[in-house]
Amino acid sequence: MSTTIESKEIERYTIAVSHDDDCESPREWGNIGRLLADVRGGAMGDGSLRAFLQSSDYDGDECNINEICAYLNQSGYAVPVSMTDHSGREVYRGSPGDAWDAGYIGVYYVENRDGMTDGELNTLIDSELDLYTDWLNGECYGYTVTKTTEINGWVKTEEIDSRCGFIGYDECVQSARCAVPSGAEVEVID
Repeated sequence: MSTTIESKEIERYTIAVSHDDDCESPREWGNIGRLLADVRGGAMGDGSLRAFLQSSDYDGDECNINEICAYLNQSGYAVPVSMTDHSGREVYRGSPGDAWDAGYIGVYYVENRDGMTDGELNTLIDSELDLYTDWLNGECYGYTVTKTTEINGWVKTEEIDSRCGFIGYDECVQSARCAVPSGAEVEVID
């Protein structure tokens, strides 16, 4: 008499999200322009505004951000950039949003408009500055996806994907989910 043993296989996926302490600055990526800023005596973004102005033929007031933008707008597109530094940093286009913990830090300068309107450029600049803000505040993540297979009491766990360098938690998890088959059971852990 032969007995047939029915094999039961269960697959589970786990996405483990962790902080990425060595995440590359988004200013190293293909940006539409340059963030030229000076904070507490040092450069921020893509370089020092003061050094940039000194290497040009600008001979105006280095403290007047509107004058600097008007000068740079002769050959490209420039907008003032401010930063709020209180319980985290926020870098944004325009005037300082807070009288106490904010101020102008420089300009965002686009040398070639490529036919884009001011509104289109501002949208792209805002997006880049939001991403840079997240990076400055340590919103950098990586993930590891593991697959656990259980067959008749035997358990096998294997790593199927691992990546880092994501800015933003949701972006990281969304990318990790691409490594998991559609409809599979998934657990996300931090």
